[in-house]
Amino acid sequence: MQKLTKATFLDAYPMVRKIVGEYFEKQLPSCPKRATEWVERVLDYNVPGGKLKRGLTTVHAFQCLKPQATEKDTNVAVRVGWAVEILQACFLVADDIMDSSLTRRGRACWYKVPNVGMKAVNDTLLLENSVHVLVKDALPDDKLRSSILTTIAETKLNTVLGQHLDSDVIPLHACTPEHYSNVVRLKTSHYSFYLPVAVALTLASGDTADAPSELQRLCYAMGYYFQVQDDYLDCFGDSQITGKDGTDIQDGKCTWLLINALERMDRSGDDWKSLEENYGKPDSTCVNRVKSLYSKLRLERRYEEFETEEFRKLEGQIVNFPLIPLRDLFMDLLIDLHHRKK
Repeated sequence: MQKLTKATFLDAYPMVRKIVGEYFEKQLPSCPKRATEWVERVLDYNVPGGKLKRGLTTVHAFQCLKPQATEKDTNVAVRVGWAVEILQACFLVADDIMDSSLTRRGRACWYKVPNVGMKAVNDTLLLENSVHVLVKDALPDDKLRSSILTTIAETKLNTVLGQHLDSDVIPLHACTPEHYSNVVRLKTSHYSFYLPVAVALTLASGDTADAPSELQRLCYAMGYYFQVQDDYLDCFGDSQITGKDGTDIQDGKCTWLLINALERMDRSGDDWKSLEENYGKPDSTCVNRVKSLYSKLRLERRYEEFETEEFRKLEGQIVNFPLIPLRDLFMDLLIDLHHRKK
């Protein structure tokens, strides 16, 4: 079995774009051509420009679980993988609006593009519905299609709830490890790690059997590792490498850095008071004061320790993971995440 490359996956994007565009033209005959062209523009700007990890993971998991799959079956997995990528784009466009972000993947966020603005809110719905169009086209079997769409619907619910919790500014004393874990599980882990593999499992087995609990447990642990890295890079990463400007401190987000800072402070001390006065403020002076406080508390060093500790824990989970065909997949994902810079 030859592992699908990113380049080959990208080669399938024009087909994906065509499927979605033709749906609007054929199923909605009264829809003006300019509307179809807008949908294609939304797709082109927001979907194929990222790392494509979620879509590729969908295909790679399918290949691991069904190594003797036909080219036709693999092409179905590729289209479903692109559906996962479109869902990712939907979440990112919404997230950038909510966070008032300026850049994404090294260029302006979609809502910041001239003549887009708040039309981007409606564009998230266009992207969401494009996911359904693509899955329906890829899967003529009613039972299998229904199972995949149910998994996607569950993922959307988890993610939008997680997004709400993530954007809901709460008092510092309420930023606990438990709250943070719940937010990460809902807004990141489920759609970034569990969804691609769960979808691949359904495609490979050809039935609607529930995924084993160990799969969810490992995917959620991987997602936690990934989100902590994101939190760190948002604060200390190089925007020229990450492709986006960090806004977590300005937005008052409950992050791994904030939680670790709070755990090292005396609530009656000057550091706590400084954090209360400066956290969640848009002023660059306030942001720099928070970053200086993080450095004073040696959180960069703590993050390095976390990376090492968490890598070893996840490595142990993968070695003992019961779905043996997926062990190499998860190990590759873990190695790819370790010490990432973007």
